[in-house]
Amino acid sequence: MERLIRAISPRVEFTIVILIAFGSFMFSSVLMFISPRSGAPISESHLISLIIYEPIAMLVLWRFLSWRDWTFQQVGFVPSIKDSGIGVGIFAGTFIVHALIWVIAGHYIIEMGGQANKIVMPNLSASTVIVVSILNPIFEEVFVCGYVITALKKVRSMSFAINVSVGIRLTYHLYQGVVGIIGILPLGIIFAYWYAKKGRCWPLVVAHGLFDFIGLMMYAKV
Repeated sequence: MERLIRAISPRVEFTIVILIAFGSFMFSSVLMFISPRSGAPISESHLISLIIYEPIAMLVLWRFLSWRDWTFQQVGFVPSIKDSGIGVGIFAGTFIVHALIWVIAGHYIIEMGGQANKIVMPNLSASTVIVVSILNPIFEEVFVCGYVITALKKVRSMSFAINVSVGIRLTYHLYQGVVGIIGILPLGIIFAYWYAKKGRCWPLVVAHGLFDFIGLMMYAKV
């Protein structure tokens, strides 16, 4: 098995990783964007499904990638106190940019606030929110920034790698509609550009975790 995996091309490797990591999310997200369903897409059951799926997919994919000589150090997943502080700074900067875009866009998009409230179901479990805010940022940033950008920079330009990373992130958030695009697009650009320049994804994990925790705890049971 290991010999067979080592023999596949980088293009096949990339396809396998993206399909397993994000394929189902991208497919369902596009469907929901085309044909919105009643009810909020983010619910307790949705979060629990992430808690189950993402660690399993992470283990499978990283076993696969380790046979291809990938390491966590190679994608910049090296936790440190310094990078945690940088992550807080990235969160603050991205939050300000997001807020400014939100204010500007609010003048042109009718009932934006109402749309935002429909993204998340109320009465989430606080413990579920905490676990998701730890696991989901690790899973997403390791693959959508760490792996995607590192892999594509080897064969294409930095700008191409950044654009693909942003595109993938945006696609699996399309289920959030216009609100999701406004929120995810600047975040994706800032995260991807920072990673492409610095090559470290731990700060992005911290920043992403803060966004998830603060955003979801607003809907948690008190």
